[in-house]
Amino acid sequence: MTDEQDKNKVASEKIGAFVDEEICIGCTLCTQICPNVFTMTDEGKSRATNPTGDSQDKIQQAIDSCPVSCIKFKKI
Repeated sequence: MTDEQDKNKVASEKIGAFVDEEICIGCTLCTQICPNVFTMTDEGKSRATNPTGDSQDKIQQAIDSCPVSCIKFKKI
């Protein structure tokens, strides 16, 4: 599949942010970039409490900023 096909597939699916809390180190970068999507748990981990709360481009910025790559897009 080409990059263009991947982008078209993503655009046609209902997707949102997902955080693997076991990997998250609690750096808070994602909550700074997308406060409408991510919140911090009492355990100091990020959680996507509103997975579609910002644009996919903005969520992608949060994904790209994560130092441990624990944020992904997930079909919802």
